[in-house]
Amino acid sequence: MLLAVVCFVCVPFMSHGLHGFLDVVTYNTGLTPIVDRYKERRVMIGESIRKLDADVICLQEVWFSTDMSAIMDAVGRDRYPHTFSGLHVGVGHLRTTHFTDAPCMTKGFSIEFLPCFLAKCAAMSSDLEMLMCAKQKCRMFETLTQPCITCLVISGISNILQSCVDVRGTRFNELGLLLLSKRPIEHVRTRHFVADKVLIPRGYIDAEVDGLVKIVCTHLSANVGETYFEDLDYESWSQQNLAEARHVVRVLEHVHHVIVMGDLNSSPAVSQAAVEPDFPDSYAYLENHGYHGVYVNEHGICTWCTYNPLTKTRRNLILDHVMSKNLTITGIRRTLDRNLPGKTFPASDHFGIHVTFKRTGFLN
Repeated sequence: MLLAVVCFVCVPFMSHGLHGFLDVVTYNTGLTPIVDRYKERRVMIGESIRKLDADVICLQEVWFSTDMSAIMDAVGRDRYPHTFSGLHVGVGHLRTTHFTDAPCMTKGFSIEFLPCFLAKCAAMSSDLEMLMCAKQKCRMFETLTQPCITCLVISGISNILQSCVDVRGTRFNELGLLLLSKRPIEHVRTRHFVADKVLIPRGYIDAEVDGLVKIVCTHLSANVGETYFEDLDYESWSQQNLAEARHVVRVLEHVHHVIVMGDLNSSPAVSQAAVEPDFPDSYAYLENHGYHGVYVNEHGICTWCTYNPLTKTRRNLILDHVMSKNLTITGIRRTLDRNLPGKTFPASDHFGIHVTFKRTGFLN
């Protein structure tokens, strides 16, 4: 459950051969070692994404450069030539990765942090206890880089060496975001909600698509338990999630035509579909500021589900959303919700959302 696309429409889609329509997809790939069947899923998920055939796709939890490259190859760099992430040096161009690259291949990790961790923290009974120990006793934020810190958290700190050191030739995408577009994108940048080092950084990719649509691709903070362990000015994960939702609304305050889509980690209750609430205030905040949750109203079935064997959850939630303002929707459906070919599990612990928009009534 560990991100969203926001589109600002500038001129009619019709003028660039899009026939007045724009297909968008949000999908949390769950490409982290702590989600079951990671090694099997990572070699098959790109083909599943390719079949979506949307104009713009915002992916979340694409953490490792090897997985990112595999997805870009699978969807077809000729079909989706316009890509961007925190690991890109330009649109469609990943930063060169060297054989010695690995998320935690630093002197600070090997000389200072690792000996301390093995001596003082490795015997703890849970990943959370080990993480708290590493923060308090091993100067984690002082000795490690942000990619290394986040790699430890999303991989499970008990798997430090396997996931973050013994992965030569790999860079770490600290926001986990990957934007794929069939249409040209420009004025691209990445932004963090918080500038300082944190355990799990949150932020967004900002880009203009084909001169028509400005996009913010993001992923809001998840409910990872009762204990709030970031050193930020919040008392809970729900407060942090709500602050991020407010940030999104604030940066879009003066935009008339908007789409917000992604893993917002905020679920309203839908009693008839046995969907439970989780951080519902964030979803309500977006609705109260003019964003309409069409998927919830029209379908209302979970995207994080008890019957998905990868979630190991007891609650059905709608964490993945497409919310729009002043736009017409012509089609909406849940997607990537079937098992992989020949497998007993789907491509991710999340299901995706696919929406077709038609822009009408261009009033300023």
